[in-house]
Amino acid sequence: MSRSTESPKPLCETCKSLNITVEKFAISPEDPTQAIGQLHLGTLDEVRSRTECVWCSFVAEQFQASSPIRKEQAQPIRCQMEWREYGWYQSDRLPVADRARQLCIFAEPRFDETTPDIQLSLLAEDAPEPEFHGRLIQRDQIDFDLVKTWLNGCLSWHGAECEKPVTEDLSPPLNIPDIRVIDVERMCLVKMAKGCQYVTLSYVWGSTPTLMATKENITQMEKPGKLRELASEVPKTIRDAIHVTAKIGQRFL
Repeated sequence: MSRSTESPKPLCETCKSLNITVEKFAISPEDPTQAIGQLHLGTLDEVRSRTECVWCSFVAEQFQASSPIRKEQAQPIRCQMEWREYGWYQSDRLPVADRARQLCIFAEPRFDETTPDIQLSLLAEDAPEPEFHGRLIQRDQIDFDLVKTWLNGCLSWHGAECEKPVTEDLSPPLNIPDIRVIDVERMCLVKMAKGCQYVTLSYVWGSTPTLMATKENITQMEKPGKLRELASEVPKTIRDAIHVTAKIGQRFL
């Protein structure tokens, strides 16, 4: 929900009784606020009729945007809400637990099988701790420092089970003698050392002829700076991936 500088509408008596507060979006071990069970707003017709209530107006708008209401609906549509917990993690300071809640709004019965729930999250800047809450996205840039915190969190919290190479569980064991990766510092291909940490790009080649490593050119591709020399021939997807890999503090792609 976007912020507004306009004076807000008041809440109706039904919405006041729901007692939706900022604190219920965050789960604190020191002060665990209970936010469980379903909340009932009434039928959709009732919600839409309460035009002076800011929350009812918002809910009605969201339902209309996500799944336009059909006039021939056979039975009254009930507007329901419930708190759903997420954000499981473990740290030195806090025990294993969910750390945040979303307020989910949905219809009963659903309009159709594809109707999504409306999920509301607290903005990180409004939360006592920013992890797992929503954030405003700047469309023209990526917050690479934030991505690095996600990576560091994975390395710190997920443990050896997450870090174990998937090839260890294959039977028979996968034995590939030479896997090459892009060294984004030296801008060339290198043989990947065992246990090397690297970034993986998932993409498809497409049908357009493009630069590839072959038996004939592999020696040239392993020369430092070669990919910089061939930048105009390197697909933009790969160039962008090289840039991102370097910005998040990783060396190999």
